[in-house]
Amino acid sequence: RGLQVNLTHPLARGLVGCWLLNEGTGNRVMDLGPFRQHGDFQGGPPLWKPGRHGPSVEFDGSNECIHCGTYKFGWDVTNEVSVVALANHGASANSYTIFGRGPYREPVSLMGQSIGLFWWRVRTTESGVKGITSTSSHATDGTEWVQVAGTWKQNASRLYVNGVEEASDLTVSGTLSVADAQSVGIGGIYQSGSYSDIWIGRIGYVFIYNRALARREVEWLYREPF
Repeated sequence: RGLQVNLTHPLARGLVGCWLLNEGTGNRVMDLGPFRQHGDFQGGPPLWKPGRHGPSVEFDGSNECIHCGTYKFGWDVTNEVSVVALANHGASANSYTIFGRGPYREPVSLMGQSIGLFWWRVRTTESGVKGITSTSSHATDGTEWVQVAGTWKQNASRLYVNGVEEASDLTVSGTLSVADAQSVGIGGIYQSGSYSDIWIGRIGYVFIYNRALARREVEWLYREPF
């Protein structure tokens, strides 16, 4: 809490957003990445609850999320992206957002699905929106923490759960759709004062990259998160 991330660590290469969500108090969460896109709670007061690695944020589905600006994080330059998050399902529900940018998922969103599944969606100019779904089911009653990671580079979209690759799509090609003025959201999508796809449960951290993490790096992050 309040500490800086070691940006010389091998797993910090290409790290452009890092929300540890461990403040434990207040209405703002700090981005420890290089662009400092700090997040403000929207739609309701924050619910700080115990997590796996200290405090975490709980979302109860009542039109609340964390708004982290509209930054592009260099995705329009590198044309690669990864999102890694520690999440705890609090209900069995579809299309609940852990992390996303804009109402049209530009360029990506990491979401929860029913029966404890996860969904990784990527939008490119050539392929449109393509999604892949995890295969292992996890608790939806708040009793299980799961690390989920989505990565994309040209013709390689992959979804990992607890360090294991569970789904891939090798046909997603083109250029990431990174439109201007698209809101970055944790726990839901916030746009022009409205909220959608609100997560129910807790989120322990969110890391985003402007490159596609390799399988061994995802495994490493699962064993030894920042």
